[in-house]
Formats: sequence, C-alpha cells, structure tokens
Amino acid sequence: MAQTGLSFEYDDVRIEGDEAPNASSYKSAFVQQLSRLLSIDHGNKTRKPLPNEETKEDSLRQPGLVPLARSLVDSFSKLGLGSAATLFKVQEAALLEDYIDDRQYVMEHLIQAVVKDSNGLVGRRGTEAFVKTLWDDLEHPPDKYVQSHRPRNPLMAQRMYECRSHTSMNAAYFVKSPLHPQMGAAGQPYARSVKPLTTQSAVLPDPGVIFDCLLERREPKEHPAQVSSVLFYLATIIIHDLFRTDHRDFAYSKTSSYLDLAPLYGSSEKELATMRTFKDGKLHPDCFAETRLLMLPPGSGILLIMFNRFHNHVAEQLASINENGRFTKPKEDAKNEAWTEYDNEIFQTSRLITCGLYINIILIDYVRTILNLNRSDSDWQLNPRIEIPDGPAMGVGNQVSAEFNLVYRWHSTVSIKDEKWTQNAFAEIFGDRKPDDIPMTEFLTELGKIEMKFQSQTPLERQFGEFKRKPDGYYDDEQLVESITSSCDDCANAYGPRQVPAVLKAVEVLGIKQARSWNLATLNEFRKHFSLRPHETWEDITTDKEVAAHLKNLYKDVDNVELYPGLVVEDAKEPMAPGSGLCPSYTVSRAVLSDAVTLVRGDRFYTTSYHPRILTNWGYAEADYDKKVDHGCVIYKLFQRAFPNHFDPDSIYAHYPLTVAKAVKNDVLRHCLPHRAHLYDSNSVSLRGSSCPSIISTYSSLQQVLASPESYDLDIYIATRLLCPDKKGDLKFSAVVSSYLQKGPCSKISSVPNVLFSSLGSRFEMDLQQHIDEKSYKLRKFREVDIIRDVINKASARLVIDLFDIAHGADAIQCSEAELRDMFSIIASTWSNFDRTYLTRLRQKAAPAAKRLRDSMVPRLEDLAIKLSKNGDYLAKFKDKPLELLRLEILSGMFRAGLNNEQVFLATMVLASSLATSISQHSSELLETLIASENTFLVAIQRLVSEKTSKANDELSTYIRELIRVSSEAVSVRTVRQAATIKVDNQDPIVLTPGATILISARTINKDAAHFDKVDSFDVARKIACYLPLNLTIGTSNDPVWQEMHLAAIRSTMKVICALPGLRSAEMWNGTTSAKGMKRIPVRVGVPGRQQEQDGPVVQYAYMSEKWDTLSAFPTSLKVNWDL
Repeated sequence: MAQTGLSFEYDDVRIEGDEAPNASSYKSAFVQQLSRLLSIDHGNKTRKPLPNEETKEDSLRQPGLVPLARSLVDSFSKLGLGSAATLFKVQEAALLEDYIDDRQYVMEHLIQAVVKDSNGLVGRRGTEAFVKTLWDDLEHPPDKYVQSHRPRNPLMAQRMYECRSHTSMNAAYFVKSPLHPQMGAAGQPYARSVKPLTTQSAVLPDPGVIFDCLLERREPKEHPAQVSSVLFYLATIIIHDLFRTDHRDFAYSKTSSYLDLAPLYGSSEKELATMRTFKDGKLHPDCFAETRLLMLPPGSGILLIMFNRFHNHVAEQLASINENGRFTKPKEDAKNEAWTEYDNEIFQTSRLITCGLYINIILIDYVRTILNLNRSDSDWQLNPRIEIPDGPAMGVGNQVSAEFNLVYRWHSTVSIKDEKWTQNAFAEIFGDRKPDDIPMTEFLTELGKIEMKFQSQTPLERQFGEFKRKPDGYYDDEQLVESITSSCDDCANAYGPRQVPAVLKAVEVLGIKQARSWNLATLNEFRKHFSLRPHETWEDITTDKEVAAHLKNLYKDVDNVELYPGLVVEDAKEPMAPGSGLCPSYTVSRAVLSDAVTLVRGDRFYTTSYHPRILTNWGYAEADYDKKVDHGCVIYKLFQRAFPNHFDPDSIYAHYPLTVAKAVKNDVLRHCLPHRAHLYDSNSVSLRGSSCPSIISTYSSLQQVLASPESYDLDIYIATRLLCPDKKGDLKFSAVVSSYLQKGPCSKISSVPNVLFSSLGSRFEMDLQQHIDEKSYKLRKFREVDIIRDVINKASARLVIDLFDIAHGADAIQCSEAELRDMFSIIASTWSNFDRTYLTRLRQKAAPAAKRLRDSMVPRLEDLAIKLSKNGDYLAKFKDKPLELLRLEILSGMFRAGLNNEQVFLATMVLASSLATSISQHSSELLETLIASENTFLVAIQRLVSEKTSKANDELSTYIRELIRVSSEAVSVRTVRQAATIKVDNQDPIVLTPGATILISARTINKDAAHFDKVDSFDVARKIACYLPLNLTIGTSNDPVWQEMHLAAIRSTMKVICALPGLRSAEMWNGTTSAKGMKRIPVRVGVPGRQQEQDGPVVQYAYMSEKWDTLSAFPTSLKVNWDL
C-alpha cells in the first residue's frame, strides 16, 4: 500500500522519494494503515510470555505498550512524525507477534509522545495503557517461586511452596493484601518472574574470571545525564527496603516485598522496638534500623536520618492538631494502656505519612529523573495509582522476585568519591591487602563480625561514619548538611561493561553465586518476557569488542549468557529528554519501570487505604504533591523539614538534589527551563546557620531593637525573589527598601488631611458590610458567615488594593483579588518566621501572577515618576481625595528617597501586604477574644459602637488597644546587619552576629510584667505610650500616621461586626465535642523532636485552615452567628 511519498510495509516504516513528506498525507496514510491493523481481533490480552520455540503452553498476548498505540492515534496532530512511526512499529510488532527492538528507544519515544499531550487524550489514555502494560508484565499474585533446597525448620521435611502442604505459615509482619495476607510478608520466598527453559551448561564460568574480564572498572565514566550520587543513595534505600536475602537460605527474603521504609523502621517487630521511644509516637533521634547501610558511604544513612526527623516532625504536628480527637493526650494519672494507645496511634499514623512522602519522592522526584523529565516543562507522571477503567485492581499485594534482586544491583554507578570511601573502609578491615588476595571465607568472616557487633547494639549506639553524636543524641547538623550537599555535587558513574569498582569484587562474586543458586532464566529469556528482541550476536549485548569477545569465550552461545552478570555488561542507553535519564543497560531500563508500577499499585497502604481519613487531612497534605510546584516533586519537603535552619528555601540542593548541582544550574535551568530559573537559588549552598532566631520577649529588648534600625534589616529577601526575581542576588537592592520601610512610609509626610482616617474608615465599613450581606446565609433563626475568610480577609485585601492602586484598569485582569490576597499572605509570612516549606509551595504557585502584576505596575510607576518630577503641583490636584493623595504622598516619598521603579514596586507590595495582614490578624484575634468573653467586653464595645461620637471613638480605640494586648499573636523577624548586643533583665545578654535573626513576639512582650502593671488584668486605663506598635514590622518608631491607619481600619471592623445583634461564635464539631474559636497550634522551631527547643512559653502560634489541612501565619477561618 502506498500514498504520496510514503510506503508502509510490515518490516519497517519507510519514507520514500526525495521530497519531505507532507504531515497531512503522513497522517492519512498512518491512520488508514493503523485503522486496518487495529480492526484485527487480538484475542486474549492476558499478560503471559510470548510463545517460546520450546513450548506452546503459553497463550498469546500483545507485546508491551500496544494499548498505548491505540489511544495515541486520535491525537496525531500533537505528535511528531517520529512518534507516529514509533506507534506504528509497536502495533506492527503486536500483530506479527514479534519483539520490540529496544535499541530503537521505542519506550522512550512513547514516553515523549505521552508527554507532548500530557493533559489531553494522549496523556490520559496513554498513561493508563502504559501503567496497565507495566503492571501486566508481572504475575499478580505470582504463580512461581524460587525453590528452597533446605527446609526452614528441621522438623519440616517438605520443600515449602514447592510441594503441597497444609502447614500454615508464620504470621506476616506486614499484611499488605487482605486477599493474600501472606503475600509479600517478611520471611517469604522470592517469586520467580520468568520460567527458565534454556538448558544451561552444568559447568559455568568462574565468577572471579567473569568479574575480571567483564565487570571490573578500567576507566571511570561520568554519568551521561549528570545524575548525582544522591539518586543512588535513594536507590540503595529502595533496594535494601525490598531485598534482604536470608544467608541461611538464599530462597528467602527477611524483609517485606513493599516499600515500607524498612531500612528506617526495621523488618521485624524486634527491630522496630529498638527504633521507637514509645513516647509521643516518636523515633529515637538520628538513627535507623538497617545495619547493612552502616558499611556503605554515608549518603543513604543521612537520607534515612532525614526521614527519621520527618517522622518526628509529623508526630509533633499530629499531637498538636489532634484531628477529630484521635490524638488526645491522656491525663497524667491515666493507666498505662491509655498511654500505650496514644503513643501507638501517633506512631502508626506518623509512619504512614512518612511513607507517603517516601513513595511520592520515588514516584515523582526519582522517576522524573530516571525518565529525564526533570529537563522538560511537563508535569506528566508515571502514576501507578491512577484509576483505569476496567484496569488492574489496586492493593492486591506484591511479592518481589529473585530476578529483580539482580536488576537492582547498580554497583557500576558508584562515583569516584564513593569508590575511594569504599577503598578506605576496605583498608580499615583488611589493611593494605588487595581484594584479590582476600579469601572469600575471610571476607565473609570479617563482615560477619562487623554485622554481629552492630546487631548487638541499639540503633543509637551504632557508629555511623565519622559523625559523632551530641549529648542530646543528635548528630551535628552542619556535618550532615555538608556531607549530603557534597553528594549533590558528586556525579555518579555511568552504567555499562567494565564499570564496577575493583574493591567490590568479592561482593559481585557473591552476587553471581547467589544468582546461580536461584536457577534463574537467562538474559535472553528475561528480555523475551518483556517483549524485547533477544540478543542474536555478542555485539548486540555490547559494542565493546573486547568484552564481547570475552563473553563469546566464556558462554559460547548468546542464549547461554546468564541474567547476572548479563544485566551488568549490557551497553547503557544514551540520555534522551524526556525518556532516558537513568541510562542503565537496555534490559534494566524496561524492567525497572514494571517493578515500580507493581510495587506501588499492589500496596493497599499506597492505594485503597491511602486517604485523608487515615492519614488525617494535614498528614495527607504534608506528604502530597502539587504539580505547580517543582512539577510535582516533593523531596524539598524532606530536606527543609530535616534541616529547617540550613538550606535556602529555594536552593537547588533541596529542590533538585538527584541531579548534579552544576548541571541543574548550567543545563536544566539555563537551557531546558530558563523561564523557571528565577524560582531557585543556584549558588553554592550557603548554610543559613543552625541556630534558631533569638526571641525578643521583653519591652526593654524591643526598644533596643527599634532604637537601632541600622543594625537590622526586614526579612524581605523572599518577597524580593517573588516580586523582583532578577534582583534576588542583589542584597543592596533589598537593603535600600528595608531601610526605607523601617523609617515608615508616612514619616516624611508634612501634613495629613483631617478627613483621612474617617474616609478610610467609612470606605472600609461599607466594604465590610457588603461582604457580610453577600456571604452570610440564613440558618433557621439566625444568620452565619465565616467572618475571617469571607469578610475580614477580603475587605482588608480590597482596602489596600484600592489604597495603593494595585489592581488598576488592565491590572485587575492581570491579577485577580484572590491571587492578590494569596500574594499578600505569602509576602507577609516571610517576616513572620512561618513554615518555609509551605511558603515554598505558595510562592511558586504565585510566581506567574507576580510576574503579570510586575509587568503592568512598573510601567505605571515609571509614568508617575515622570509626572511627579515634571509637575511640582501634581499632588495638589488630589487635595479633595484624601486616600488617593495619601498614596501619591507615599510613592512620592519613595522616589525622593532614591528608590528606583523596581524598588518602589517592591516597597508598595510589601506595604500593602503588611497593612492587609496586620489589619486582618488583629481584627480576627480581637474579635475571637470578644465573642469568647461571655459578653464582658462585647457589651461595652457594642455600646460604644452605637453612640457614634468622637468621644466614643476614642474610648473604642482604648478598648481595641487593650484587647490587642491580650490577644495578639503577631511576630516580626529581623535579620542582623551589624553585630549587636541586647541587654535582658535578669538574663544573659543576647549577642547577635551578622546574618543571625531575631523574632519579635508580641505575645510574650505583652505579658512583660516589668513593663505592664497588672499584666494579667484587662485595663483600659493604661497610657497609650505603653502599648506596642500595631504594626511591628514597618514604621514602628517614627510613623504615627501609618500606625493610626491600622487603628482606623480595626475600629471600623469592630463598628460593623459588633453591631450585629446577638453576635456569637458558631458552634462547630471538632470530632469529639462542640468547639468555638479559631484552631491554632504552637509553632515549633529547630530540628523535629528536640524537646529543649520548646522549653519556656510559646512565642508564636500558627492557624489551621478550615479543613485543617494546612497552616497559616494568619487567621483563616472563624464562623459567627447573629440573630435575625
């Protein structure tokens, strides 16, 4: 069959003629031919091995990825000619019952086709077909097991699983499949993925000779995709999570067949008990259960310590949030059973959440790097958990196979740095002797002694690398961070023949012997199982002529090459973006994806039992991903939670640690994703310092800080990155803005119109009432509204949007009010010492809106600067418009102070954010205190609101100041610019060095008995001068106008809301009882689990969202009722 310029034949897809084919004619020919092919009945689609010449018992099945070809045809216009040809080849192979030539990178091209239309038909149906195909590669449940040649119990003479037996097996440690409770449990035999049919020689090549000729590294090669050693540290954890061969009987694995973080938690109840503190659901600090990793380079162990810290962070948060009363702490005199239940409930939930983050790191960060998706702008995921119509079930269990034990032996990738580490470790045991000189019995004996020593110690007692524990049980953060970041800079070695370090010879020889004990299928049989074309020549295995010659001499026939070491000596794939990033051997690249899908889709704790009702709303969100952040990657959460005071929040070392940092900077961000480069800090990692902020908790300390503004900068570094990303490295740029804002935006205004504050108040009151009318709803005899979410927050945002003319004309289209509200909260949170991990997510999501706003506002500011410079009387035009005049006075002051247009834009947004969030926070906290006071103060406020006189206004302001004193949770962070010493009464002075941070806590300062008389009493007779500034961040000393603006807005809030008849808090159900007020929890600083960090009074609280799934620096939700 032929069509213009095209010829389709079963042996290939060829383009004929000299002229380049027309895309439409190619499409027509492709669709016509493929439609005819797809009309053929394919019969049984059950995944079974392709027919083998030696047997006809296996039924026919389609080779891999055929359903994918069907679904992609409809989206031809989104595919290139290469992708279309690939689809045809896959379908062609299916119809001819043929194998796929993986040398043509078929799977990688199919991935590219899916990625091109990830949100369309190609992406949806293609991903479903891809997942189904990978799942069907393996049996569920497995019907073949590795034969044990020795009974597990001397009294049990039969071969277990090889003969019928009525003897029940031991109870499973981890029951992951209700249908098959024993499947995948620790202590079960390895499954067998491929039936071995080739008759192999009874005399096989010597393993030592195989290593010397085929495996031993001659010249190291950098990984072609610049994958870092950190990826293989994570891979090491995965491997040790799944495989722990019983040395008494190689047929059995002593760990479960699930990704349950066994290297951290242990593979048995006994090991788990050594990790738990049995108090508050926590683990012992900075340790892990897996002793095998103690004999490897420290990277994997550090990652496990990071997961340990994440677990303890989760345990602390679960107890604080206490969703639905699940984690209610027993009373001190409660029975031991109650405390045990409390500890266990927190521990088990914390483990599920920690494992949830672990699996998301694997499925997204790890797999994206494996498929080189990190170099594409697509957020497509190979997600095994997607719902597939009529697709394979989820949560049915899994059993790892012996073949995959060999697939995951990736010693070729050991970097030069880690090879040297291993050589040094070898020398500590065996001195100057070479690996060839160490008899195997001696090698095993010495390793056995080390293992026995570790097993005799608790995880806390075991020596880990060169790190030394501190008295509190933790390692030094600086050393851990330095080690893991150096590994981010350490490029792994490449796969391929002759790339295994010589120091690992004994390990490889043991591996070959172990593989032979399993009597596995050959390399070609394994390839056939995955529909890959079997190797026909030695050069098919490797193009290295010397290695190919050695293979020929050792095995005589290509079909005789063993699975292991065959997997190691195969040539490695080349990088392809997207498609090929791991660049392993050809066979491994196909098999590893099938196993990834199986491991996750078969685990009910990651599928059918993975949801917020089990993990809690907060826990589910904490482990979850967001495609708008790092394209869904979540490993930054692990880095930032484990080391909260070290990594820059945008550091590429935290966001992209699986690729060498220089490659992320020079390749990924500069060439592949230049439009995202501004989101990250690409400089060499700079430790922020492990110390927590110094707390300013007394009034005298605060006065010392406010009296020396030259010694401190506002913490607007993150705000600068969001709003002016091209200035993120310009410290002077931010310092100029910080200095100006600390002096106060209104401090240079010569006179203020008398009607300014009344105009501001009247406008705000109208907007508040409008929101109440629009958002409240009737419930029987009363009305209800979320007074914070739907009224105060929205009205405060609209006030500053109008005041600073932020959404003007086209700007209102460029950036919605909802986006601006989020932006205000993000910006203000940066100087509130708030959760930087959560802010990272919010900031990346807000970046597009920030860019649109900047692009529209900066030109308007330029025009205004020109008008102000050319017309000295320009402001006089607005003398009858007090609010607009105030805005112009503030902006004019910025220009006179020397701020350029970009700095004025930044300063304006910081001012708007500070004003909006400060008004909102104070109003919300004040209101909560009022309605919880059993009408003691509310009645007085309502009386003053109703009088509508100047005297009542002043008295109302007095009440507001005192209410804020007793209710405020406001904080403000400063960065130390110059060395300073702050004196503290009856305490050691606070010595500050440049770069350190201080945290001003209104909560603790307002309880300073040395400053406030009768500090625990509500006293409206206090002098105005004794109160803290309403805004602790901007204009704190010399800007009464700025502070009065806050008071005017808060006063208006009280006038409108307190006028509602019968105002009261709505009663809500918190899971165990009726509750009122806002949900808040203490903010923890420092490394999770370090109790000493929390000694003393709480200096700051965070607020829960309405769903209790996220935290905020500012109040988010409070429902109130009032009478009709």
